[in-house]
Amino acid sequence: MNYKEHLGLGIALQLALLTIIFYYDKNVFTLYNLGFILVFMIINPLFCDLDHREAKLREWVTAFAFIVGLIGLTIHAYVLIEYAIYFGAFGYLIYYTTSHRGYMHSIPFCLAYGLIVAWFMKDYFYFIFCSFGCYTHMIGDKLYFKLK
Repeated sequence: MNYKEHLGLGIALQLALLTIIFYYDKNVFTLYNLGFILVFMIINPLFCDLDHREAKLREWVTAFAFIVGLIGLTIHAYVLIEYAIYFGAFGYLIYYTTSHRGYMHSIPFCLAYGLIVAWFMKDYFYFIFCSFGCYTHMIGDKLYFKLK
């Protein structure tokens, strides 16, 4: 599948999950969380392919880091420049240290990704949402039960 198909499948399945979560817990859907939900809804299905040579998410991350770095240079905010370097280098670090359809295309990776996002966001909802969103990529690749 290409990134458009992964994104379409991922968004559709994540919307189904959000519908189920909304039925059980409406408190998750605050105005604060809705922005993050929309961002992660796009990132989750594409995150597994950061180890691919032509990963769209890595291109987007690099462009975002470049823009943030330029803003940091313009307003002399060295913290923004530092974060832009870390953010931009992250995608390339993954690409050069992993092989395509290796560990990043596995259930433990999806769970670890969800756990890290939930830890940063300090909400268990993101563990469920991001782990499932990452797993939608594996559904698209037909790797349903890959454990390593």
